[in-house]
Amino acid sequence: MSYLSLYQKYRPKNFKEIVGQQFVVNILKNAIKTNKVVNSYIFSGPKGTGKTSIAKIFANAVNCMNNKDGDVCGKCEICKNFIDYGLVDVIELDAASNNGVDQIRSINDNVHFLPTKFTKKIYIIDEAHMLTTAAWNALLKTIENPPPFVVFIFATTEIHKIPLTIISRCQCLKFNRIPNEEIEKLLISVCQKEKIKFDQKSIPTITKMANGSARDSLTILDQIATYANNDVKQKDIYKIYGLLTNEEVINFINCLVEQDYQNCLKQLKMYYEQGIDLNNLNLAIINALIDKLIFLKTKNEMCLTKFSLSEINQLNIPIQNTIYEILDIWEGLYAKKYSQKDIYDGFVYAIINSSKKKLQNAGTNKIAINKKIPPLFIFNDVEIENAKPIETNKDGKNFMPTSDEILFAAFANKNNEITDKINKILLAIKNETIIDNNLSILRVYHKLACASKNCVVVLFKDQIDADILNKNMMKKDFLLSCCKIFDGPLFFVGYTINKINEYKEILLAKMKQKIKEPDLKILRDILTKDGSIEQIAYDTIYKFIKNEK
Repeated sequence: MSYLSLYQKYRPKNFKEIVGQQFVVNILKNAIKTNKVVNSYIFSGPKGTGKTSIAKIFANAVNCMNNKDGDVCGKCEICKNFIDYGLVDVIELDAASNNGVDQIRSINDNVHFLPTKFTKKIYIIDEAHMLTTAAWNALLKTIENPPPFVVFIFATTEIHKIPLTIISRCQCLKFNRIPNEEIEKLLISVCQKEKIKFDQKSIPTITKMANGSARDSLTILDQIATYANNDVKQKDIYKIYGLLTNEEVINFINCLVEQDYQNCLKQLKMYYEQGIDLNNLNLAIINALIDKLIFLKTKNEMCLTKFSLSEINQLNIPIQNTIYEILDIWEGLYAKKYSQKDIYDGFVYAIINSSKKKLQNAGTNKIAINKKIPPLFIFNDVEIENAKPIETNKDGKNFMPTSDEILFAAFANKNNEITDKINKILLAIKNETIIDNNLSILRVYHKLACASKNCVVVLFKDQIDADILNKNMMKKDFLLSCCKIFDGPLFFVGYTINKINEYKEILLAKMKQKIKEPDLKILRDILTKDGSIEQIAYDTIYKFIKNEK
């Protein structure tokens, strides 16, 4: 007897054995129980999710002589002989290879003949989206007015390619990807029945590779078990399919972010010589970057798709804009669908391009220094000049403005000339005419609300972006970059458009009080004492350095 592959051997034979798709199963069982079986169905969804298997079970259950709760009994003559798919009353057609008008005309010629053994004649047309327009047109009239004993089932992975005139005449059932938990249970059950050994990480790895397809998961397991003599290990899966571990993918991306392109190129050459599938590596890079973005946006571990939270935390990209830049490069490479031979050159270009962007950003952190004052300390290769520490307020405490104080100060002292000047610089940053890594969050701002001499209010579409600005705007690197780009330290504050609207009435009420020059006094005093940009930057930063120590 010839060998049956695992996906053939464990193909479900009744609705109870179906993995996932409970919604679809319930509809079909209820239709049988209540005698509401319609003449035309469309089963749509990803590959390997049970469309054809359920179509065959449904064809059996509809004709079962003693079905139980809408499911097959497995004992009657129909059920015992149903494994013989050559029965004339169940007609299967692969539309991928039989998609022309001639095949459809053959169906139209025979559709009116009564079934020989069954009560219903079932037509199962797989890959239905491959039928030509002429073939669909030839079938349209039959679908619209079929004989009462005929049922059409169209299975497809691409329902959008099926004409709307057909969809409107069918009952459409959508098949979802099978949950990972269900696939893991299936794999473990099959391993136990087939006496296949497996390590702790191999089953989850196969499940992720299957991407919601039960058939693919069994195919992968079958191949690995054959290679490893029924002793499945994760390392064998990676070796056979040319994959890298999540940890290796994270390390590769960190090399990109840290502009270590020499090490990236060295790793690339090693992966290529080892036969690693570079298209899969490209996709893994994209998935890691997307998961990092998802977590930055949601702060919810449950939203991650391909990587765990501990793995994502190892990805050293704190600023969303940097992720967008790198993601654009690698998505562009993946979209070109290179062959394994040609993608090597594409990888080299993507690595250099990613590192080039990072080097451009890193080169803008240096500030011209006034050499009249002796240096006190150095960071980021920038000498910060010695000067008096910042003065304290009346309570003897260091001045730390709140977001609301900065907001009110900016609106109360709004200056159109200053606003126009800052707006031009912000647009240059957004368009990357001016590039500074410390100010990169400003590249995703939506619009400038207003600006005064010392305070700037910018609006974002997303609260997470506003939070990143507010968190970083008092840091030394951010303030130093402000000194360089804006000719002086500024207090930036970020709000969303909705949030700023909540403050309008409060701002108007305070403005009516006619408070004169409510701008931040401490910063204004420093500006009047010493016009040196380096001096101002040092004075503003000094307390943070001191407090950190």
